[in-house]
Amino acid sequence: MRRILLFISWALLLAAAASAQQMGGTIKGRTTDAETQEGLIGANVVIHGTTLGASSDADGNFIVLNVPPGSYVLRFRTRFDQREMLEVQVRPNNVECSCNCSV
Repeated sequence: MRRILLFISWALLLAAAASAQQMGGTIKGRTTDAETQEGLIGANVVIHGTTLGASSDADGNFIVLNVPPGSYVLRFRTRFDQREMLEVQVRPNNVECSCNCSV
């Protein structure tokens, strides 16, 4: 019985480690007003051509999780319909990619 529990424990540990390696990176940054440099609340940040994205918080910060490695174009949109595009690259084995955008 102990051998079975030990085997199941090891199998679950290996499965968790494998899934953690397959998870993508993180893109995080801050959206700011181009004139005042204040954070933009509720700006939409979308990775062009995907369904991945986020909205900025009260300080203008945003986080997009589980992004597969590759090159992407981020599109920023505010309630005033201003748009900005920024190219970012998420690399394999890189947990985080940071960017800042003034809209």
